[in-house]
Amino acid sequence: MNYYFVGGEDSDLKGVGNVSVDTAGTTYRRAAYSRCSLGVVSDPASGWQFSLGATRSSFWLTAMVYWANYYLPYQGNDLIAFYDGAVPRIKISGDGNNPGRFLIQKVDALGTVTTLSTSAGAMPNGACTRLDVFVNYGTSGEVSVYAGGLLVASYSGNVVTNSAAGLDSVLLKAYSGYSGSGSCYWSEVAVADADTRAISGIMTLVPTGAGNSSSWSGSYGNINEAVLDSNNINSGTANQVSQFTITPTGTIASGSAVGALVVSARGHIGSSGPQNLQASVRTSSTDYFSSNLPVAATYKALQAYWLTNPSTSAAWSAADLNAGGFNIGVKSIT
Repeated sequence: MNYYFVGGEDSDLKGVGNVSVDTAGTTYRRAAYSRCSLGVVSDPASGWQFSLGATRSSFWLTAMVYWANYYLPYQGNDLIAFYDGAVPRIKISGDGNNPGRFLIQKVDALGTVTTLSTSAGAMPNGACTRLDVFVNYGTSGEVSVYAGGLLVASYSGNVVTNSAAGLDSVLLKAYSGYSGSGSCYWSEVAVADADTRAISGIMTLVPTGAGNSSSWSGSYGNINEAVLDSNNINSGTANQVSQFTITPTGTIASGSAVGALVVSARGHIGSSGPQNLQASVRTSSTDYFSSNLPVAATYKALQAYWLTNPSTSAAWSAADLNAGGFNIGVKSIT
């Protein structure tokens, strides 16, 4: 399984409009996996946005979502919108006639909305629910939505508008009809090229101490916050490495299958000094580095994926991540 996005914290996604980060409401998330949830107030302009890294024509999305309360959703209030550039081509939207139900819709460049399917039943209210969405974006395409592993809505046929080739970003929203109420809370978000229903969860690994190398200015306490602030670590010299020990949000049970390790950060470059960044993992007393990550002049989310343990070329195990000396980190590159 290849991953196009994995995250669920303020550092991973871009907040748009009336959004918040909640670290107190443990009913809004699975505390063993996530240390926060991403809240969205119900208005059409608000949500949490992330990139798929490239234009994709087929993928799965998974996320945990909690409806604090919903009223009768207005038509057009979206739960999830899949974008092609600035155009939301596919939407999972509120059904204005049935509380808690939603519509699968497609949208053209002029904003014309065509409803493709309506969910068979209401979504759970006041409960943290697993959503999985399969999108095959094509003239012989498909959009299927699963709640708690059960298929609740599906459409097969032409889902394309304006001959668009694919989708490149996602906006997670809230579809209640009244601003200030009916907020949604999101966590454990991932997009992959295979069935995400096989994923049991996405666990946050938090920097909790200095690792093997500490060449950058600043410490783990500058980068381990759940809600972003002005702290950072920085380097003005190429080939410097800073690494950190980690503690999982929950317990990674012995024998657990680990589908991927993702190192996630936000970074930016200055007008001088190193202009690139690499992510790092240290396992079995050896450092491994990602390819160069596309850093910009303003902060942007960066991610690197290791689908297997680079030391063994085998699947990651719980023992690998729990081992003493396991580190994550970053490297400055000219």
